[in-house]
Amino acid sequence: MPVVVTKKEKVQRKSKRTLTGGVKHKIIINPVLMKEQNLEYETLDDLKKIIAEAFDLAQVEKETVEKHQVLNEKLFNHWRDGSWTMKPNVREALLKIAHTFIDTWKLPDTNPHVTVVDIIVTGSNANYNYTPYSDIDLHVVYDPGLVDVANDERVSTIKNLLNTKKQLWAKQHDIHVLGLPVELYAQIVGEVNVAGGTYSLMSDKWIKVPSPAQFSEVGEETNALIYAKSLDFMKEIDELVESKANEDSINEMLEKIHQYRVSGLGKDGEDSVENKVFKVLRNSGYIKKLFDYRQEIDNNDLSLNEDLIHRATGATAKLEDQGKYILFTNLHVPKEHRGKGGAHKIMNAAKEYADKQKKPLRLNVLPDEDTDQERLTKFYEKHGFKKTKGIEMVRDYHGKNGQND
Repeated sequence: MPVVVTKKEKVQRKSKRTLTGGVKHKIIINPVLMKEQNLEYETLDDLKKIIAEAFDLAQVEKETVEKHQVLNEKLFNHWRDGSWTMKPNVREALLKIAHTFIDTWKLPDTNPHVTVVDIIVTGSNANYNYTPYSDIDLHVVYDPGLVDVANDERVSTIKNLLNTKKQLWAKQHDIHVLGLPVELYAQIVGEVNVAGGTYSLMSDKWIKVPSPAQFSEVGEETNALIYAKSLDFMKEIDELVESKANEDSINEMLEKIHQYRVSGLGKDGEDSVENKVFKVLRNSGYIKKLFDYRQEIDNNDLSLNEDLIHRATGATAKLEDQGKYILFTNLHVPKEHRGKGGAHKIMNAAKEYADKQKKPLRLNVLPDEDTDQERLTKFYEKHGFKKTKGIEMVRDYHGKNGQND
């Protein structure tokens, strides 16, 4: 949704009637579209006028808090007894997506104890408050397979690993089912879903049946708070992009928004202010803005000359043109940045370069003290390399080996 504002000088609004106990509040309008201004307000009417400059309020509210008497009929069948079940073709497509995501976890090689216990759909599209902007929240529920889940430090390691896998998946895939975007998430078993509805794809039945009568009307003051907080996030996002923040800062902002939303869901469910702020950010394009900028960082960070460098993770390697083939050497990823996709970025760039030269890409499998021969060989095989002799591996240009190219 376009954000439209008019240029004007800093405005101070004064009134005898205050919004909350005579305390003034501040809000900053989107600095991408106008110079940064501090706008003070004391009354609810003042705030609504300020917000109206940045939002088509009626349209945003409609897109953010739609409520229906039926579930999304793109996804669910409605039976005569009043029950709803997911359409078989939708269920099959979502299961396929989930299993493809699970394959990236590389179980049991990376974590032999982890098992998948369910695959679920939750969020607005499993409830009566979906909008044209709602995605399909697809959660893979896993059991870490540890006795003391609450205190075992390995749980944190597994969570971080799967969160990284999720981020890499989001960067590399833009998947829709019947025109609806699919958002994947790895959820540890026992984590409570506070959404109104939860549907199990593995058992093909509801875990939590949603109700169309669960939503309350949103008051004017609550609406004011929703849009005020939305503008605050928008300002932060604009400043990050304008200042050319690094990838870590973008990930921190995405996590901040995620935790803000989760805190609201935990307190007040899908009707919470925090959840609606998230939806405003999504519907107005600001979540997409963060993801687009992060992808731009990835594209710009990878430079290819004689050296390959992925600046975000410090991953490096060298390419040498040997006439009949391209030699790939000196792959290195700092320990603190391993598992963040830097080696894959480097390898993808090397493959792209070799393909443009129409030459095979060769390398020698040379493990270091932290990576054994077998694991490194599997990594190269994933990128289409085949063993030839000794420690040498080759990948023909244009993916003639036919693996993941």
